[in-house]
Amino acid sequence: MSALHLVHWSVHLDSSVLNRRCPRCDLVRAHTFSGRARLNANGRHLDAWLLYTCAHCSRTAKVPVLERAPVRSVDRALLLGLESNDPAVLGPLCARLVGGDAFSVRGDDLPSGGVVVLHVAAGLSVRLDRVLARGLGCSRAEVSRRCPDAPLRRSAADGQRVRVLPRACNETTRSDGVVPAYGTSRSPR
Repeated sequence: MSALHLVHWSVHLDSSVLNRRCPRCDLVRAHTFSGRARLNANGRHLDAWLLYTCAHCSRTAKVPVLERAPVRSVDRALLLGLESNDPAVLGPLCARLVGGDAFSVRGDDLPSGGVVVLHVAAGLSVRLDRVLARGLGCSRAEVSRRCPDAPLRRSAADGQRVRVLPRACNETTRSDGVVPAYGTSRSPR
């Protein structure tokens, strides 16, 4: 009987990363929040953007927070926070933009099957299948195959242990039970 690997992962709130398409890279890339906002007033209307930077090519992207909003309808504290780049005001705006994708998983890699122990930050509610998919670097469908006993559609809990099966072999099996050579699934002609 072989011993299972025991790996600890910590799950934290991370509202500073936004995944979006970068026009320069022409791919969906991670964009990090620069800590700055940009405002534009045109007459009595106000536009506001948060500035994000592509992690790969450093191109700046503007993500709208307010679009053509009447100046008098904007909360005074929000307006002053946007003008002064106040982190206490900009942080919740980032979390609202990122939505359910605002978490990061840190810990050791799981080379093969084993047990993952989760340490979830207080107040963070995220589905277990999303945490495992991000930590394992695979799709949620593969997570459901590799973690058949886990309650994947429930929120991850602090101290929760999840058994992860090893990654399946990439070879396909024909209907007669024979594994074809070189991983092809074609039958001989």
